Amino acid sequence: MATGDLLQQRSELIAAAVGLDLPDRIPIVYQGEAFSPRYMGVPLAAYATDPDTAVSTTLAALDRLEGFDAISTVPGGR
Repeated sequence: MATGDLLQQRSELIAAAVGLDLPDRIPIVYQGEAFSPRYMGVPLAAYATDPDTAVSTTLAALDRLEGFDAISTVPGGR
């Protein structure tokens, strides 16, 4: 499935659930800020103080776990 199609499908799934409609399945949203560094073996101090490390660590954890429809995380940046 093309990336744009997948994004549209997941967006519709989440919108249906948030709108209290009955989606064809329950969307799975990742909310694991404290889980990602531990799972990936990254020191929490590095994860908490370096936005680039936080993003790359979270994305690496998501690649390993698979199956999420969305991610809910604290925005970071410089």
